[in-house]
Amino acid sequence: MAPKWLTHVYDVPESTASIWRRLCPIWDPPPGVLGNAARATQPSSSPTPKRGSRRLTPYPTSSSSSHYVMRSDAPVVRHARRGTMESAVAALATHGSIALVEQPLQDRYAKSASTTTATLSATWNYYFHEQTCGREAPTTPVLPITVRKLVMVGSLFKAAGYRSYPNYVSAMRCEHIEAGYIWDQLLKHTSSWVTRSVLRGIGPARQSCAFQFEKLAKLLRHTESLVESGPCNPITFTLLAVIFLLREVEASTSRVSAWTFDEELCELTWNLPGSKSDHKALGVKRTWPCICGHLAVACPYHLAKLHMEWHNASTHSSELDAPLFPNAKGGMPTKASVVSTLEAIGSSLQQATWSEDGLRLLGGHSARVTGAQLFAALGIYINKIRILARHSGETIMRYVQDAPLKSLTAELSWCPSLLGAETSTR
Repeated sequence: MAPKWLTHVYDVPESTASIWRRLCPIWDPPPGVLGNAARATQPSSSPTPKRGSRRLTPYPTSSSSSHYVMRSDAPVVRHARRGTMESAVAALATHGSIALVEQPLQDRYAKSASTTTATLSATWNYYFHEQTCGREAPTTPVLPITVRKLVMVGSLFKAAGYRSYPNYVSAMRCEHIEAGYIWDQLLKHTSSWVTRSVLRGIGPARQSCAFQFEKLAKLLRHTESLVESGPCNPITFTLLAVIFLLREVEASTSRVSAWTFDEELCELTWNLPGSKSDHKALGVKRTWPCICGHLAVACPYHLAKLHMEWHNASTHSSELDAPLFPNAKGGMPTKASVVSTLEAIGSSLQQATWSEDGLRLLGGHSARVTGAQLFAALGIYINKIRILARHSGETIMRYVQDAPLKSLTAELSWCPSLLGAETSTR
């Protein structure tokens, strides 16, 4: 039997998205009003457009016509160019207003964050609210949020040790406002001190640990995946993610088209996709030259060249939309399989993968943390590491907090011995 909190129905005001889906007006114009724009979307006996004309792409568009199964959280790039009124009218004639309105609702959050947002709301609504306010008055609606609800629900979050409590409050504040209620100064003040109370003394957050890079660079670079559905060529995958300071999702969702080789200059350019903080999907390119002979860092250019030789020989596919680091079946590795691969690599390096408190030490950011610490220990300025990591915040400081200690011995070796200087003065 399903628990009550999964089946209980509250009298909750509709959200903005729900109202739009229910009351979306049918504003499709009658036939004949669209004129040439509507006829432009119909099949024509002469498919070749005239010189200077603009091809109308039906909306919604996809990032590609790939037949490869991509991850659901992979960023989508629509490659839109200059917008025209004809394109908008043609899209309306082809898809109708309901389909058009559905697109901005779906793209309201990043694909990797929409599920999280729904989970935040569901946890508050169906679990914590019922265990506190719902026990005293089962008919109490979730919305509007009140001071009493904030304090009561916050106390349960505090007892459970939720360090992500601010995310739950933010999600419920959005629902409160979208339902037509006002988030006044008293609610703002109450949510602020309740948040401080929930987080007081909670301790440091879990952070993905770094690999021992010197040992990682010496591992045998076999091409077989380490775990089921994990990326093939896993050591090369991890080394390149370290050098380019990539998150798991950036490295594992890349396609063959992301790499560009300059044979003359011996340079590798990696075109990284959009992310949650890059909602326009502008992307960014990072280029590394050949650095063969460096004592600490493997050469990214030749690592990539060897990987592409293996990719073309083993997958027999040079399609640009193919996964750059496919699994054994040729598909895109899942997030869980990539994290398991990183843990398998950590185990081969004889690193602990779990803490004494039962927390996973290696995660999707481990390669990124490793790269930041590596470059900081080599003496590269923090601002340059920020640029390479595409990170403008202060989180990068947490990544490199242990790096100065690693370079301390080398720095001391450059300084004259204090003991020798003191002896020479006697």
